[in-house]
Order: sequence, then structure tokens, then C-alpha cells
Amino acid sequence: MLQLVKIHKNYVMGGYKQVALEDVSINFRKNEFVAVTGVSGSGKTTLLNIIGGLDSYDAGDLLINGKSTKSFLDRDWDRYRNHSVGFIFQNYQLIPNLTVLENVELGMALSGANSGEKKKRALQVLEKVGLKEHVKKKPTQLSGGQMQRVAIARALANDPEIILADEPTGALDTKTSVQIMDLIRKIAKEKLVIMVTHNQKLAEEYANRVIHFQDGKLISDSNPFLEEDNYKESGYSLKKTTMNFLTALKLSARNMATKKFRLTLTVLASSIGIIGVAIVLSLSNGFNEFSQKEQKKYMENYPVKIHYKTVDKDATEKLNNKKIPSYFSMEKEVIPKKNQEREDGSITFDSNYVNKMDKNLYLFIGSSYQTGMNLIRKTAQGVGVVFDTSGLGNQSFQKYFLNKEGKSLLEKDYSLLAGKYPSSADDLILIVSQANELDTSILESLGFGTDKNISFHDLLSTNIKLVPNDLYYQATGSGKFALKKVDEAMFSKPGLRKLRISCILRLKRGRTSKFEDGLVANNELTKVVHEMNKNSAIVKAQKSSKEDVINGQAVQSEKVNSLVGIEGFEEICIIPKNGNSRNKIISYLEAWNKGKKSKDQVKIDDNADEYKEDMIKVLNGVTMILVAIASISLVVSTIMIGIITYVSVLERIREIGILRALGARKKDITRVFNAETFIIGASAGIFGVLIAYLFSFPINAIAIRLSEIDDLRIAHLKPLHAIFLIALSISLTFLGGFIPAKLAARKNPVEALRSE
Repeated sequence: MLQLVKIHKNYVMGGYKQVALEDVSINFRKNEFVAVTGVSGSGKTTLLNIIGGLDSYDAGDLLINGKSTKSFLDRDWDRYRNHSVGFIFQNYQLIPNLTVLENVELGMALSGANSGEKKKRALQVLEKVGLKEHVKKKPTQLSGGQMQRVAIARALANDPEIILADEPTGALDTKTSVQIMDLIRKIAKEKLVIMVTHNQKLAEEYANRVIHFQDGKLISDSNPFLEEDNYKESGYSLKKTTMNFLTALKLSARNMATKKFRLTLTVLASSIGIIGVAIVLSLSNGFNEFSQKEQKKYMENYPVKIHYKTVDKDATEKLNNKKIPSYFSMEKEVIPKKNQEREDGSITFDSNYVNKMDKNLYLFIGSSYQTGMNLIRKTAQGVGVVFDTSGLGNQSFQKYFLNKEGKSLLEKDYSLLAGKYPSSADDLILIVSQANELDTSILESLGFGTDKNISFHDLLSTNIKLVPNDLYYQATGSGKFALKKVDEAMFSKPGLRKLRISCILRLKRGRTSKFEDGLVANNELTKVVHEMNKNSAIVKAQKSSKEDVINGQAVQSEKVNSLVGIEGFEEICIIPKNGNSRNKIISYLEAWNKGKKSKDQVKIDDNADEYKEDMIKVLNGVTMILVAIASISLVVSTIMIGIITYVSVLERIREIGILRALGARKKDITRVFNAETFIIGASAGIFGVLIAYLFSFPINAIAIRLSEIDDLRIAHLKPLHAIFLIALSISLTFLGGFIPAKLAARKNPVEALRSE
């Protein structure tokens, strides 16, 4: 039983209060045909809207089978309208984009019925109202009476307990009105039918109960229903209502299909940003792939080096972080500069581990011996000078450092400031900083003062000779040794190897340093020194002594190394056959470090990968800038989508009212407009990606023609990027349509139904 208990409803407009219903109490039977009459403004339509849950009451209560609705939330009223109430409107309120069948199915779609069940029930009620043969037609293809029959069928589809009819024959001719009234009277035998009409004669002819309203008050009731009329309460429960995204998509797609031209323009405008970003990404991908391909081609034989000499990390970090001048010196002289000193230590490494590597992986393996050199210099004054070269063997170049064109990597990475590139093992290299600075300790060891700059000419004119250990040291007894007198006689000894500084080099801008600033010897020279000194008297004595044979202090590894007291290497250089070989070589070398402590691990240098990473960083940076520029159009299209969605909301207000009358929740209305933005976003994204893909063909063709590289593919959009861009387009359109969709959900259903 439906009960209204002391219902009050007022409308306030501009400070003026209009009483719509005042102290209205009515009980309705489960099955009866009730006609509510009265002049316009008497409150009858407000009564119908309150009973249907489209409007709220200010005071009193509405009871459904004894259940109060005072505590009903929005979702409870939505469920009530969907399952308990069926509406028949004067102007039919059908959605013109849907077929007759789809209009009838709509209410069931909100109740969660499956497609088979919806169609079966819709056909049954359409047959009941005599429209089974018109199921595929659109409402605009039907007469007024037929459209009202569709509305009746829709009201009956969910099998509600209550049918609410608002002037159901107001827009029909007399003959059709009779047919509709006969149909409604037939329905009233099974359900409660409440009809609002201003036609008193029609009400008395068809209804078995007539209620008359005037000025918001119940004036008369021809057949009142009292509680004592043997009514038995049966209870009432609310069923869940929901609209799935597929239904929302169908509604939006049908609506947009009627505005094809506008949809096309919207998609085109929205896709411009996607096209721009897609082309930028495709060019970036193409350049990246081409760059990596070329790097692999020209750098696959770039050496892999391993070191097993530990370095003071704090000192190294300070050295690496020092401020380097942004300019290159143009002077033909070297500037003395005091730098951070570093103390190095050695670890144990078995060079045979490298020699056991698969010979098919490399072209050449070269080793840099760890040794010191006894070098003396004759100055212009004719005085022999001794200088410390214990660290000279710690960095050496190799003639095998050649790329495929036979060009030395020294020539590739370093600028020649003075002299000529080395042509023999007796040629030394002097490397200076960008500002032509050189550590004072190196200059002092070469016999130069550090109070003024030294010209390149003076450095290249340095006269140097290599002295074996047995000529450089003499035994003093008790297993001790001392340095012999360095004089003209030592310098003039026959057979001494003559050395010279052949050139002065400086690292080119943007290149990775292979050596520290200072003297660099050829690896062949370090091998000669090692073989020459390993069996000398001082080395034999040092190997068997726990003390330094020169000063009597505890033995230091660096001192032993300077005397060639160990047979080992400072560095091993491996030239891979190709890029795949490079990866296998690195994996093989990394296996040595596995399980060892950090201090006991060898250091693996792969400068080719560092170069690749630098190139990738540059390309990524350029890509980000271009994408940012192209993204401006995405922002514009997002704003445009918001405007278009808002226009669509204004155009579909009546549809919003119909959906709310059928039980659609606010979130369902939001979902309908989200579905519309989804269609636009997906279409724009797919279209943009497709256009960008088609653009890649002429771009690549032009690039091939200009570069004359047959396999050049400079524009290549990755599938993952295409998917990302489509998802981005959908996300941005969702964002643009978010506020208009929320505004649509907040529309008052009664006002929405009244809109045209």
C-alpha cells in the first residue's frame, strides 16, 4: 500500500513562498485506477512527482508498504523509481536516437537485466500494447498514439507496482485517446495507476476513484481507502540499480551519430596534439635506433678495459668534482697547477683468467705493465737530473687502439697541441687539462721549476734517457742499496735508451678521458722496462726482504712495483670482434667479481656504452623539449573538449530527465557523458596515431633521398608509444569533460523533463 501522511511541499522563488501541497494524506490500494484532477497550479503534478520520487517533500511522510521514506538517500529514490514506479508522460519522453525496442529496454538496462532477458520482456510488453511489428523503428517514425504506447510499454517493462501517468492523452486526438485510456484501465486491474488530468469527464468515465485538488489541498476523494479496509502489510525492500559502461557508450554513440559533422571536426581538432607528439616520438625513436645502429657499426671494436688498481675514492671524487674551465687555452705553454694527491693500492688478479676467454670473441688482448722507470735528463746547464717516475707505468697507450678506419683513438679523442703523434715505443705523450694546466709534481719530476709557465717547445726539447736498475742502484752491504751518482758519466753510458716527449695532447670537448693528465708511455716500453729490471740485483734483494732495501722501512707495495718487483698488469685492453662479442666479454669479466668484496673487484671500463648513454640522454632531452612544445595543442584540445561536452549537456537535458525518471543514479548520468568523452578521446587518439604512422612513409622517403642511405628509417612510432598516446588522448578528454559531466549529474530531474 502507498500512503501519503500529512505531506507539505513549498517552492521558494526570489523570497516568495508558493504552497504546492498542504497537509495531504492519502492511502492508495494495491490495484486501482486513481484520477487526480484540478486546475493548473492546484498541486496535482507536484503530488505525482513526489509519489514518483522525482521531487522531495518538505514535511510529512511517504510510506511504501509501511516503510517510511524519510531516511531515503538519493540512491534509494533511484532504486525506487527504477523498480517500483513506471512513468507515462504527456509528451512521451522517448529518446529519439534509440529504436522502439531500445527505449523499452532502457529501464531494464538500469536494473542490471542481461541482454536476453531485456529483449524478451520488451517484446512481451510491446506485443501487449500492440507494437511488436514496430520494434526497429525510431520514435520519429511513429504516430502520437504509437509513441504513447511505447511509453506505456517502457513503464510496464520492469513490472512496477505503481504506474504514474501525467496527462497521458493531452497530446492525442479523441480516437487515440480512447484507445490509450482503455489500455491504461486494463493495466489498472493488476497495478496501482495514478493519473493526473484536467479533464474531469475523462476521469469519471475511466477511473474508479477520483481525487480533486485545489490550491494544494485535497478537496474530495470519491473512493477513499481506510486502513481498516482489511489491508495486510507485506513489507518493502529496495533492489539495486546500475548502468554499465556499455549502455552508457550506446546512448552516447547514438546521440553522437546524429551529429556526425560536429563529431568529425571535434576528433580532427583533438587529434592535432596527438599527431604532433606522435611524430616527435616517431622521429626520436628513428633517430635513436639509427644512432645506436651507427654506434654499433663504428664502435663495436671499441676496447673494453679492466683495471685492478684500487683508488682512494674520496680523493678521486674531489679530483673529479673540481671546477673545470669552460674555455680552452690558446697559449703555447703549460701552467703549473697543484692538484689533489691520490694514493693507490693494488689487488691480486690472475691474467690467465682473461687468456682463457673464447678467442672468437676478440681481435686482440693487450696488457699494460705496472712498473716504474729510471729516467734521467740532461738540462741546458749540462747537469744530470733524477726525477720520480714510479707512477709513469700506471697509464700507457697502445698502437693497437685503432678503429675500423685505422685511425688511432688518441687522434679521435685528443687534440694535438704541439709535436707529432708517437711513432715508436720510445715516444712519450704529455697530456694537459683544458686550461693547459699540469700538476706541479709532474713538472718538478721533469726538472722544471713551477714558479712560471713552461713553453711547449721546452717540454718537447727535453732530453731523456732510460737507465736499468743495475746501473741506477749500487749495493752498500748488509743487503741494502743506494742510488748511484747521477752525472754526465751516467748520462753518457753507451747503450742507454733515449726517450722523448713526442707530443702534447688535450682532451677534445665532449670526449671521455682515457688517461689522467701527465706523462703517458707506450705499453711496449713498459714491457721492455719490466723485462730489463725484473732480474736486477735490487729486485732480487727486495723480493727476499721484509724491509725496504733502500731506506730500511716496512715494504710498501708501490715501492716494490716501482722496482718491478711483481709481475702483473695495471690494465688489460680487449678489442671485441663485434657488439655481441662485447656483451659476452663484459659478462665474462663480471663473473670474476662475483662473490668478491668491493675492494677486491676489478674495474671494468666500457667507454662505448658511456658514449651511447650520453647520446641517448641528448636525444631524450631534445625529445622532451619537442614533446613539451607539441603538448600545448593537447592542453588546448582538452579545454575544447570541456566546452563541447558542456554543449552536449545542454542539448541532452531532457534525456537526463528521462534517465533519472527511469531510475538512473547521478553517477550513471556522469557515466553517460564520460562515455561520450571516451568515444571522442579514443577516436582522436587512434586517428592521430594513424596519421602520424602514415606521415612516417614520406618522412622516411625524403630522409633516404637526402642521405642516400637505403635502409634509413628516421621516423618509427613504437607500438607501446602508440598505445600510450591513445590512452593519453582518452585521459585528457576525460579530464576535459569531467566538470560538464558532474554538472549534468546534478540537474534536477523535474526541470530536466520540462526542457525542450
